[in-house]
Amino acid sequence: MSSDIATIPVGQMHERKGDDGRIYLTGDLGFARLVLVKSDRRAVDGSEIWDVLVQRKRDWHHPNIPEYRLPDML
Repeated sequence: MSSDIATIPVGQMHERKGDDGRIYLTGDLGFARLVLVKSDRRAVDGSEIWDVLVQRKRDWHHPNIPEYRLPDML
């Protein structure tokens, strides 16, 4: 990353290892839980692809939106 580009830290990701030995990253972004999982696919240039999954935190409820209108948790 170039030092002349301003960046704003918005969260942290934590490396985890699944029961199958695969590495994945988890973290929080506001009221969402992020999970990054390495895909089996490759980009055109051969680089690895990471899929980004977003999940609503279990303990968060929007005060103005009925629970049935919020997306289900993964």
